Amino acid sequence: MPDAFLDINASYSQDGKWIIFTSDRKGSADIYRAHPDGTGLERLTDDPSFDDQASVSPDGRTMAFVSTRSGGIAHLWLLDLETKKLKDLTSGSPRGHFRPAWSPDGQSIAFSSDRDSPLPRRPWLPLSVTQGSIQTKRGVESAKTVKR
Repeated sequence: MPDAFLDINASYSQDGKWIIFTSDRKGSADIYRAHPDGTGLERLTDDPSFDDQASVSPDGRTMAFVSTRSGGIAHLWLLDLETKKLKDLTSGSPRGHFRPAWSPDGQSIAFSSDRDSPLPRRPWLPLSVTQGSIQTKRGVESAKTVKR
C-alpha cells in the first residue's frame, strides 16, 4: 500500500476550529492541522525527527510539542503558529520530556519527564513559558530564555 499512512494523537484547538494531529504521511512523524470538516490541511512541522504530542495554547497562537530533533532525545518545543518560529524549551536536559498540556491561562505547561528519576517518566511537572528557566515542584532546571 504505497499511500498508506498513520494519523494519531488528534486533539482540538481551544476554539474548535482546528484538529491538531501527528501523521507519517510524508515519511517521518510530523504535526499537522485541519479543520474538523477535513479542509485546510496544513503541515506544521517538517523535520526528519519524530514530532508528536501537540498541544495548542488557549489563545491559539502557540503549539507545544515533543520532538527528537535535539540529538534523538524527546524534548519540548514551542511553535508560533503565525510566524512558524520554533523555540527549544528543554534541550539542555539529558533526559526526555513528554505530553505537554497548557494551563487554562496559557502561562505554563505541565509535562511528563524522566529526569532525576530511575523510572521512565515522572508525570506533570509545571513549566513556566514566560521565564528563562523551568520551574518545577522539585526545583529549577536551567533552560533557554522563553518569551512568547
